[in-house]
Amino acid sequence: GWVVFKPDGSAAWEDPKRDGWLRTGDRVELRGGKIRLLGRADDLVKIRGELVDLAALELALQSRVSSGRVAVYRVPDERVGFELQVVTDNAAAASEARAVSEVIFPPYARPREITTGVVEKTLLGKTVRRREV
Repeated sequence: GWVVFKPDGSAAWEDPKRDGWLRTGDRVELRGGKIRLLGRADDLVKIRGELVDLAALELALQSRVSSGRVAVYRVPDERVGFELQVVTDNAAAASEARAVSEVIFPPYARPREITTGVVEKTLLGKTVRRREV
């Protein structure tokens, strides 16, 4: 459990489990008493009716960009649900990402833009997904 601080200044101990389960943002497959990690729920996004795995695209892109770090973010779009934006931590990485993006991204999920900026990663090296760009 953990301590939750309330606006009135008080604190309360909360059990993070609901119905005996700890809810996380992870997607898993439970089969025969074994758990297989499938990825993070916030890494999936629908674009033009197709389910897109941001982490898989990011991994494929990063494997082809040697000059810096990359991140793939979702950007809300009224017409198609979401579009993608690629952010790199330097101009050379952005140039490399532009050169290979047509090979990596399916036509319906090609990035709206590839820019340079801050690429936030957790201590475990996972991209910090922003809710909106």
